[in-house]
Amino acid sequence: GTTDQINVTWNTAGIITDGQQNISIRIEDKANNVNTRNLAVTLDRRPPSTTVLSPTTTSRYRPNSTIPVLINFADQFANSILAQNVDVLIQSTTGQTLGRVARVSSTANGATLAWTGRIRTRGLPRTFRLVVTATDRAGNPAVNQQVEVRLR
Repeated sequence: GTTDQINVTWNTAGIITDGQQNISIRIEDKANNVNTRNLAVTLDRRPPSTTVLSPTTTSRYRPNSTIPVLINFADQFANSILAQNVDVLIQSTTGQTLGRVARVSSTANGATLAWTGRIRTRGLPRTFRLVVTATDRAGNPAVNQQVEVRLR
């Protein structure tokens, strides 16, 4: 034929465990020319977990202060969570987005990403929510985390 590209659907339903998988593609034309290509891929169907270390729901913060934000993300494979796939929002208690938390740094250590940021409380209501979302490289969304923050 004249087609130089083909699309093949890969159904992973029969694969029990995630991890490295090998895909072998064998192509044969009408003249019995054969070509084989082997690809190594990582199958990742498990979502990452999120732990908000700071702020906590039990802490009280002063108005016009800076609140440190510390969040750990863990996934089953190394380097599968990227900082740009993390979104940390400040929302009112009614769900209105007031802004984003400024990222200060992020450090990947194996299958964990430590994300740090800061909230400047000037102009924020006395009670607001921190809403954390993340997606790993495979597109698996973490369970959204929410922390209610109270100013004194």
